[in-house]
This record gives sequence, C-alpha cells and structure tokens, in this order.
Amino acid sequence: MPQGVRCLFNVDEKPTVDKFVTKTTMQGVTGNRPFQWADLTREELFSIFVLPKQDKLSADVALGMSWFAVELGLGNQATTLLDRAFAGGVQVAPDEETALRREIAAIKAYETLRGKLTGDGAEALAGVVLWREQFAGTDFYVLMDGRAAKDEQVFKDDVIAKFLENLGYK
Repeated sequence: MPQGVRCLFNVDEKPTVDKFVTKTTMQGVTGNRPFQWADLTREELFSIFVLPKQDKLSADVALGMSWFAVELGLGNQATTLLDRAFAGGVQVAPDEETALRREIAAIKAYETLRGKLTGDGAEALAGVVLWREQFAGTDFYVLMDGRAAKDEQVFKDDVIAKFLENLGYK
C-alpha cells in the first residue's frame, strides 16, 4: 500500500478472499480503490490486523504475535505483545522466554546501532564489534549478518567491514 495513503474498510463492500476495497484518500482526492491481499507485505498485514487489536488479543495469540514481530524485526511491537501475553497470564518455559527476550534485545540494539552510524568510523566499528559479541547466535544476528556466527570470525576485519556495509555505513 503506498505510503501516505489512508485506508478504511468500506462497510458496503465486504472483503473477499482475494481482495478488499477501501475508501482511499490520496492528494486530497477520495475514492474507492481495490487492493489484492497478495500485494500486501507481511509488515502491512501485521499493521492492519495485529497492531490495532493488540490490547484485545488473548495471551496465547499475543505470545505468538510477539514471535512474529521478532521475525519482522519489530522490537518495540514484540515487547508490547510479550507484555500483553504476560499480563494475560500466559505460561512460557523459561528458556523460551529467555530466547524471545534475547531476540528482542538484539533487534533494539541493532536499531540503536543504526542510529549511531554517522561520523566517526572507529566509533561505528566499535559499536558493530560490541553488537556482534553480545548477540552472536541469535536468529536476528544470523539474519543481519547473513550466516551463523563462529567465534573465530567475530573480530575479522573483512567480516566487520561487510557488516558495516550491510548496515548502510560506507
């Protein structure tokens, strides 16, 4: 869905398995516009169906959606959903909770790291090395780094340079 487009489901035309129609406003002009479900990204579907109703989700669904938010790289939303799950009384094995919290911490630290990648290259490099040390082995680390971590690779300059490049720092 294009950015800057505000959509609300029309009450007169119900969504079907293939498409939905919205009242869409673009550049001051309002009209009905059909969208195919298949055209939406997972992030857009998450923002349409999960985020507006996260306070009403059952504890078990909130826990599952927290993992989904992690998969999408949405640390703050994952935290909110996890808090909702615990508030609803969900029971989670300690190792599963630890793994989920570690993934969320990796995402949030990565977002913070991206925000600091301006100016001094040495500071950026130090931040990357620290992030890689702290979060090697998480699924999010593997996703961002492109492969599973091996202890002997953590400090290699070419690996860190590629990681910096993947972060958008040149």
